[in-house]
Amino acid sequence: MGAYGGVLALSGRVAGLGLDGFAAEYWGRHQRFGVFELPDNRRHWYLMRTQPVTALMPDRAACAAAEGWPLPISAAIAATPPDALIPFVVHAKPPPKTLCALGITRVGDAAHAMEPNLGQGACQGLEDAAALQAIVAAVAPARVAALYERLRLKRVRMFVRKSALGRLGVHGPRPVQYLMRATLRAIPMGLSEPRLRAMHTMPDYAARVA
Repeated sequence: MGAYGGVLALSGRVAGLGLDGFAAEYWGRHQRFGVFELPDNRRHWYLMRTQPVTALMPDRAACAAAEGWPLPISAAIAATPPDALIPFVVHAKPPPKTLCALGITRVGDAAHAMEPNLGQGACQGLEDAAALQAIVAAVAPARVAALYERLRLKRVRMFVRKSALGRLGVHGPRPVQYLMRATLRAIPMGLSEPRLRAMHTMPDYAARVA
């Protein structure tokens, strides 16, 4: 499994009508575009594609890659000056085995750096802070690290694993791409939506500490 990366940007004002809160990720073969509506008819957008781990996508490649894709993508790119593109490379990391070591308690990316496929990297860092706030208000300092790991490790490991699975539908081998996409299409919304809501609902850490 190779690395992947691309560019992300905030566009200028896009000509024409807004998207009524529209947000989507479009999948192709070994590349995908995401586009999200912002105030003043601007867009946050990104392009990810399978590429060597050391590669950074030049500005012109992002524009060329948009050819033939739906209008929301080409319109967002057309409204973005080349110097606004931010290149990046995603490096996959395994789920953490611990959140504490040698007297150090790790939070955020230092504890559980994950791929961006669920949009949960920063969110889980905020959950770390919420959990620690609840813990330090309720227990002695000597118990903080162990309780923090007990409350957070299983949940962040789940997000790291699931965020890694998200790459397979675009950046995995072709048979795996087909299988992943077919599986996602077959899952009824009545099953997927409750699962997603549960994943994205922060536990009541204060109640768990009490």
